[in-house]
Amino acid sequence: MAKDSELLKDLLENIPDSVYFKNRDAEFVRVSKSKAEHLNTNMDSIIGKTDFDFYPEEQAQAGYSPFPIHL
Repeated sequence: MAKDSELLKDLLENIPDSVYFKNRDAEFVRVSKSKAEHLNTNMDSIIGKTDFDFYPEEQAQAGYSPFPIHL
């Protein structure tokens, strides 16, 4: 399990794409370094925030969807 966590951490720090995971409340729980750079911040400062913290309301609302998660 620790190895998987380390692998995910390495992936998020090095992938050139903007990757993120959100919880049921649409809060960021993990983000890639690329996503953080896109938002002009660091990876840790995004955690617990939503698109509304980074984008104008209309733009954030367009991308917002309280979605049920079925895994």
